Amino acid sequence: MGSIAGCSAVGGPAGGGFTAGIPCGSVGSPGPIGFDIHDRLSPMPRNPATATRLLVVACLLFALSACSGETADRGGESGVPGGPVIDAPTDPQEACRITDPRLDELSGLAASTQHPGILWTHNDSGDSARIFALDALTCEVRAEVRLAGVSTRDTEAISVGKDADSQPVLWLGDVGDNAATNSSVRLYRFGEPAQIKDQTIKVQATITVKYFDEPYNAEAMLVQPSAAGRIWIVTKRGSKQGAYYELPKSVWGGSKTVTLRPTGSVPAMTTDATFAPDGRTYAIRTYFGGTQFQGVPPGEDPADLDIGFRGQGEGLTYSYDSRFLYAVSEGADNPLLMIPLP
Repeated sequence: MGSIAGCSAVGGPAGGGFTAGIPCGSVGSPGPIGFDIHDRLSPMPRNPATATRLLVVACLLFALSACSGETADRGGESGVPGGPVIDAPTDPQEACRITDPRLDELSGLAASTQHPGILWTHNDSGDSARIFALDALTCEVRAEVRLAGVSTRDTEAISVGKDADSQPVLWLGDVGDNAATNSSVRLYRFGEPAQIKDQTIKVQATITVKYFDEPYNAEAMLVQPSAAGRIWIVTKRGSKQGAYYELPKSVWGGSKTVTLRPTGSVPAMTTDATFAPDGRTYAIRTYFGGTQFQGVPPGEDPADLDIGFRGQGEGLTYSYDSRFLYAVSEGADNPLLMIPLP
């Protein structure tokens, strides 16, 4: 498991702590457990040495109370949601192992920004219409979420997005078609659960997708993290290059059918794709490695990711704070890997 950042020796917990401009232990500063040091030290002892010792003890108590707990929090950093701070790896490393028997054919992976430290994931063909909330620190399943009234064929991708009102949503891509024979595939949009618990939720919209020329298999999807952001399906054509297929803006409305045309090529054997939550970069995974791009598809300045060959390697997502990537493969008892950015 990645190491967890601790507290600052001087300034309290990462992302905030002491009152700005007031030194620890000074009169009027907040003391431990909510009392004011002024109240506790008035009247001040006549012996200056005693007063100094009391101030030092109060400061230490405050620092200890602020640093209690196993994880720090990024909530004080501008634009970054609060959550566990995990040191970004310098080499690929195992975060934890996924041993839950329900997760035996993992395909998609998406980091929640509403619930930092939670990764949304799912199995591919053969499973029902459900997703799982996976704890990125322990690999434990925190919740199973079912989609009411939905029947899936081969779900291969999941992405986090925001609707036009900037409310968090999830897109589930039932886009797998290994034989390339289905006349259409489907995307499902639904609100990201506000609570991490077992539940059944309703779908907001079903988007039926047809390709303009012929059916394709796809295992990846990209959803821009801005409000009602752009969306692409990324196709997979065996040893040949696949393509980006961008959806129209209208898919952020109600259910509808759309016909798509290619807007650019992607590496062969693409198995997943993910936007960084900060929107600056996106990454594509294949069976043999991965690539990070700047901007939006077709992207600029490609840089190799240090993933390497991972048998049946399918899931890829940035961490909620965009500092590194998570990767996972199909199969039982698989590691959740942390991948450094290039």
